[in-house]
Amino acid sequence: MTTASGHRVKSFSEAKIDDWFHAQGLRTIYEPELLLDGRIFVPDWLILPNDTTVMRPILVEYWGLLREGDVADWVLQRRQRYLDRKEFKEDVYGASQAYDFIGIMPVQLSDPAEFDRYMRETLQTLRYDAHIRSFVAGHLEV
Repeated sequence: MTTASGHRVKSFSEAKIDDWFHAQGLRTIYEPELLLDGRIFVPDWLILPNDTTVMRPILVEYWGLLREGDVADWVLQRRQRYLDRKEFKEDVYGASQAYDFIGIMPVQLSDPAEFDRYMRETLQTLRYDAHIRSFVAGHLEV
C-alpha cells in the first residue's frame, strides 16, 4: 500500500499513521536501519527534525500485533516474543541520547480525533523536553 508521502507501508494502520505525518508536514523515513547500542534497529519511522515541531529525530514504532479482539492464530503464537522485543526496543530507544521515541498502540488508531490529540500532545511534550535539555546543557557549559 502506498501512502500520500510515497512510502510503501505494510498495513492499512501504518498507512493511516504515515498519512497523518504527511498531513502535518513532517518529513519521515519509513523503516530506516539505525545503529543503536551496538545493534541494528529498524523502527517503523524516523521523523526528521524541523524548525518548529521536531527538535531532534524521533523513532516511531507502531505495535500493530498488539491489537485487541479477533486476531489470527499466528499473531497469538508470536505475541510473547513480540512483547519481549517491544520492551527491549523501548528500553534502548528510551536510553538514546540522539533520538526521542513515540510508541503507538492499535487502540489509539480507532478514533482519528484521539490519535490526532495523542500525537500532537506527544510532539509538544518532546519539543518542551528538548528545550529543557538545551537550557540545562547551556547552563552546564558555563
